[in-house]
Amino acid sequence: LTSLDVRYNGIQGESALQLSAVVLSKSNMATFNEIPIKEMRADSLKELNLERKGIGIEGGMVVAGLVPVMTSLTWLDISSNKLDANALQEMGKALLSNTSSKLVALKCDAFEVPLGATSVNLSGKSIGSATATLLAGVLKFSASLTSLDLSHNIPQCDAFEVPLGATSVNLSGKSIGSATATLLAGVLKFSTSLTCCNVLRNNLDVPAAKTLVEAVKDKDVSLAGIQPDQKEANFCNEGLKPPDAILLSSDLYKSGVSTSLTSCNVLRNNLDIATATFLVDTVKDKTISLAGIQPDQKMADLNSQSLRPPDAILLASDLSKSGVSASLTSLKLDENYIPGSGSSFGEALKQNSSLKELSM
Repeated sequence: LTSLDVRYNGIQGESALQLSAVVLSKSNMATFNEIPIKEMRADSLKELNLERKGIGIEGGMVVAGLVPVMTSLTWLDISSNKLDANALQEMGKALLSNTSSKLVALKCDAFEVPLGATSVNLSGKSIGSATATLLAGVLKFSASLTSLDLSHNIPQCDAFEVPLGATSVNLSGKSIGSATATLLAGVLKFSTSLTCCNVLRNNLDVPAAKTLVEAVKDKDVSLAGIQPDQKEANFCNEGLKPPDAILLSSDLYKSGVSTSLTSCNVLRNNLDIATATFLVDTVKDKTISLAGIQPDQKMADLNSQSLRPPDAILLASDLSKSGVSASLTSLKLDENYIPGSGSSFGEALKQNSSLKELSM
């Protein structure tokens, strides 16, 4: 069997998912629901027009499955096919995870990003989370867009608002999920006015946090609310999680964002060893405290503070830097939960000549 057409049968849900998986597993399948599978697998198409083909939900899933191998495709039209949210979501995920795609133009029922467009107005297009994922996948590879209007998208975009011309937006604790974050990443990528967009304490996962960081990698835009003239930032016991640490590290890395910062206390949060180490590596060449220790501070009493191994890593960073802990002579860490942290402190103390008392 090299060709199969099951259009207009109302296939959906688990049945559509299973059928698309079987079709994708057949290496000799040339066409399915008028989708040119053979050409798509051969990566011989630069443009693909599936408008009004009635490819169905099962066809949409097949297209999503073939997106990763199509590195030459620049324009895709999937409009007027009644695709469901799952198909759109899977296409978006495939694009977001692809590092070699050239797809920069796409038309679907919710939006259109024309080939070579420099400005796109998607205001009031009722873009939902699944469509936002697909949009983010297209925006990821666009080199021509300089302006993007996503205002008045209801209800899914009620999670955040970035007013036109805004320089600072506080989106902390807005329950922004990973799908919505991909849409926000598109806004950040094309904003010419924003210098601060605080997105800490949301419902992000690590990949979503990295997507946001990637969106502002070439911009001095704060993702943790830190201002260029700010000297101290206290995030102690704020319930920060690993995705928040990734956002914060972006701020700490950029001199244009944290140029004045000398202290960024992130003790007593919900970090893990990996993200605590990541923060330490970010500031390894900077005189920034991660445990709130001040340069003129002589004693730090942190007894019974419910400190854990990630906190020990942050403290060790402070102890290893003379510009942070040069005056510190006494550090008390009794009655905490930092077993096995002696090696971290041991390495730090090799570079510290001021500390005379350490109890733990």
